[in-house]
Amino acid sequence: MSRIRNSICARLIIAACCALPASAQWHDQQSDQYLVETDVDTDTAREAQLRLDKIVAEYQSVLGDSAKKITTRSHVRLYKTIDAYFKDGGLSGTAGVFLPRDPDPVLLVYVGERPTFSTWHSLQHEAFHQFLFRSGLKLPVWMNEGLAEYFGEFIFTGDSYTDGLIPPWRLKRLEEEINTDQLQPFEKFMNQSHDQWTDDIQIRNYDQAWSLMHFILHAEKSKHRPQLTDYLIRISNGETFAKAWPAAFGNANDLEKSWRTYWLKQEENATSRTYAKATVAILTSFLARATAMGQHFTSYDDFATKAEQGQLKISETDWLPKRLLKEAQQAARGGKWELNNSTTQPSVVVMLGQSQYLRGEFELDGQRVKRVSVRTIP
Repeated sequence: MSRIRNSICARLIIAACCALPASAQWHDQQSDQYLVETDVDTDTAREAQLRLDKIVAEYQSVLGDSAKKITTRSHVRLYKTIDAYFKDGGLSGTAGVFLPRDPDPVLLVYVGERPTFSTWHSLQHEAFHQFLFRSGLKLPVWMNEGLAEYFGEFIFTGDSYTDGLIPPWRLKRLEEEINTDQLQPFEKFMNQSHDQWTDDIQIRNYDQAWSLMHFILHAEKSKHRPQLTDYLIRISNGETFAKAWPAAFGNANDLEKSWRTYWLKQEENATSRTYAKATVAILTSFLARATAMGQHFTSYDDFATKAEQGQLKISETDWLPKRLLKEAQQAARGGKWELNNSTTQPSVVVMLGQSQYLRGEFELDGQRVKRVSVRTIP
């Protein structure tokens, strides 16, 4: 992996930030929640703003009422050149950094000529740091970074995100770290100070933090999620990290045993169906927009062919990036796909086995997509 991908993210630091380069190429994208200033192409800027607007709901869903609502725009800058990124305050060896400066806590992300998964990982990761800072909620450094990594792995589907993903390459690395005793005991790991974390930046610390947050949010049918909610409420009410954890979760050693067992039992492609769900959701988002514009398809092959030829109709007010569709079609290759026209609205279907399948469904509000969901049947 590249040095930038290896670093994963920049740490929370205080740094001075230079003024934007004086250039006619710089432009901005604005929404109620974000101001995105950039010199990258318009479609990439629009996609970034759309992704940011959608992921705020994911942050809020996990943090709940412990994080206060942010009522003003968050500031983001995206860069086409690494030199401009460094000049504005970006750190060597990183693709993204959140600068919690006063009065303008700004997020910087290096994009390059075209965004990659690592670009969006950096954006989603660092945007969480920014969101957390602006919400006023303080978390221990391992949880701050663990949640940022957790959100970084989300897949954008056009109308929302798919969570709970376990990248096979990351699972393999984590299992090696566990089996070779590279990770810290939970009690020591959770009690690190911010300085201790930043003085010894290690990929394994991010893997441990990510895996622990994924475990808390998804393992054992998400039974630990209410404990996380309790913990966050305690923290937001001023309870110390050291007191809040045992009160909410109990003994850290017991949790560590369950965590270790959970990860060492995972199959190589543990969340393959979740990845398939993300693909269904993306294709459904585009199908919904084409349907809203009065476009009809006789079969999945008809839909796929028109998608490949760039013939899907999409309202400018409900825009989605073309590369998102292209990536979903690549992921869909080799699967058994159908288009169901027997219901009120058409639906995308992919078979998982002889009797189980995923079905993407949508609801429209005029020419706008109101909702997209994916169901496992039966």
